[in-house]
Amino acid sequence: MNSFSVDVAETSADIKLTFHGSLSENSSMPVISTVNRPILIDMLDLKYINSYGIKLWCQWTLQQQSVKQIIFENCPFVFVKHITAVRGLWTSNMTMKSFFVPYYSDEAQERKDVLFTEGVHFTQQGVREIPQVQDSKGQPMELDVNKSTYFSFLK
Repeated sequence: MNSFSVDVAETSADIKLTFHGSLSENSSMPVISTVNRPILIDMLDLKYINSYGIKLWCQWTLQQQSVKQIIFENCPFVFVKHITAVRGLWTSNMTMKSFFVPYYSDEAQERKDVLFTEGVHFTQQGVREIPQVQDSKGQPMELDVNKSTYFSFLK
């Protein structure tokens, strides 16, 4: 299993956290002492999260309740799939800018993760457009999630 690390970059406008690896029982979250700026979290390189990682995440979010806004980008399926299933994983001060949605082709036995972006594919109130995706043979792929639950955190 990959180790976990977080790059922290502070500017006058925000605090950017970039996650790398697997969030698990061996991980630790950064201590954020300043709460007068938004926190931007880039999860592009988050590979895995297990039940211990979810617990750690929920504990960390409790410590961030005074932060006005936590903004997510490049959220992988491994994180998004837990948002609606685990209480405390997603809180009212969190907003999504972009996240990955899995598609699957039975015929080609292929899976693709497609980046959904705010303003193009969704708003904070729900899904706006679900793009058509093709496999390597040019055949249409299907969403590999339950639409009504996977996107429900947007409402």
